[in-house]
Amino acid sequence: MAALLSARNEAEILEKGSLRTGPSGVSSGKQALRGPGHTGVSEDGSLAMARGAVVERLRNVEEGVQQGWMFARRPIGSGSLTVRQRVEGLPFVGETALGLHFEDPRGRLGVRYGAAEWTDASGG
Repeated sequence: MAALLSARNEAEILEKGSLRTGPSGVSSGKQALRGPGHTGVSEDGSLAMARGAVVERLRNVEEGVQQGWMFARRPIGSGSLTVRQRVEGLPFVGETALGLHFEDPRGRLGVRYGAAEWTDASGG
């Protein structure tokens, strides 16, 4: 699964730190998927944060920052797979087909947290 974070004025957001994300939470049904973690830089330059069977990855792409979660094997537990991401710092202003939109009260900064895309082990 991957989501795309893009900004209308990336330099100002980076300078002022207006949008912040917290640690993500991943669960399968009622079973939280956590474990000992470590963080490192992958060969492709992305930041990889391994937490048990889940690897969260942040990668710079042309449109902004791509955030994704990879599972080496089928998650334990039963029920829906849920990924929750805390976002703070800019007020939520709405949702479109492209994702969730956040904007500062003056309308000068805007960030879109893109719609998630799921890819299975076969790439489909």
